[in-house]
Amino acid sequence: MPDNDQIFLGRQPILDRHQNIVAYELLFRSGQSAGANVFDDMSATAHVITHAFTELGVTAVLGKHKGFINVHDDLLMSDMLELLPKDKVVVELLETIQVTPGVIARCKELKAMGFTLALDDYTGLDPQFEPLIDLVEVVKLDYPLIDKND
Repeated sequence: MPDNDQIFLGRQPILDRHQNIVAYELLFRSGQSAGANVFDDMSATAHVITHAFTELGVTAVLGKHKGFINVHDDLLMSDMLELLPKDKVVVELLETIQVTPGVIARCKELKAMGFTLALDDYTGLDPQFEPLIDLVEVVKLDYPLIDKND
């Protein structure tokens, strides 16, 4: 953890095509800067979870909306996710995740528990993500990397 113990919880709106807020992506920031200063993925996500769901309260952070939480391999495989309110959280699989049989099985398990899964920054260019497409309910597209002719 950084020496500076100031913690900021960023809330980036996710909009529909009509510019209505449908959810928030919850982001952890530390220190004086509001910019990204993430010391490691697991710690950053743990801070988001702690501050959003215990210290601040779900209603204060999200209101009536869901919160997208970035999840990497280690957090996906941990039992920490099971502590979250599945009706308020979207488990957002980062584009850096390594899709293995274990990751696919865990996604199936979380979906069976009632969690909503999302795939972050999908470009359609990496075939490793194809097994996840049928498991996720939300696919966040990375438009600059998508061929407009496809």
